[in-house]
Amino acid sequence: MIKLVGTSHISPKSIERIEEELEEEPDCVAVEIDEGRYRALKAGESGSYPSLFFKILSWLQKKLSEKTGVLPGEEMLFATERAIEKNIKVYLIDRPIHITVRRFDDVGISEKLKLVFFSIGKMRGQKFDLKDVPPYKIIERSIEIMKRAAPRMYSILVEERDDIMTKALLDLERDHENILAVVGAGHIPGIKRRLQERDVDFLDKTFK
Repeated sequence: MIKLVGTSHISPKSIERIEEELEEEPDCVAVEIDEGRYRALKAGESGSYPSLFFKILSWLQKKLSEKTGVLPGEEMLFATERAIEKNIKVYLIDRPIHITVRRFDDVGISEKLKLVFFSIGKMRGQKFDLKDVPPYKIIERSIEIMKRAAPRMYSILVEERDDIMTKALLDLERDHENILAVVGAGHIPGIKRRLQERDVDFLDKTFK
C-alpha cells in the first residue's frame, strides 16, 4: 500500500500530518527531493539557482513563508530527518534539481513570465489558510490553468516529475509493503492518476 501525503512547502500543518503518518511506522518513506536539495535544506540553504526565474519563484515562495513561519521545503527535510530518527528507510525520489533547472532554461520568455504572474496572482488571490494545504479543487484548477497557459512549463515542472516519482514508487512497491510518499500537493492528482492506471493500491491521506 502506498500512502500519499501531499504537502504545501510552507505549511506547518503539513509537518503535523507527516508526523502523524510516521507514527504508523511505514516500511519506508519516499520524499520529493533529490540528494542535492536535501543537502542544501540540511545546511539551511535555499539552493543556488543560475536561472533568474527560479530565483524569482524562490523569492515569491519565501515571501509567503513569512506568513506561516515555515521555510520552503522545511516539511520535506522534516520527513527525511524524522524518518531517519525512527530508523525508517528513506528514498529521495525527485529528479535532480539541476536537470529541472536546465530544462527550465530552454523555455521561452513568454511562458516564464506567465508562470511568474500566475504565482503572484496566487499570492494576491489566495482564499485559503496558507498554513494548511490548499483544497483539492484549488490544486486541480491551478494545474489546469498552468497546463493551458504554459504547457512546456507544466510538462517540465509537473508532468515529467510526476512520471519520475511514480516510477520510483512502483519500484519501491516491489520490496516494501507500506510506503509513505511525501510530495507537494500539486503532484498528487498526476501521481494518483498514474497509480490508478496501473491498478496499484494507494491511499490519499492529503485531503481528510
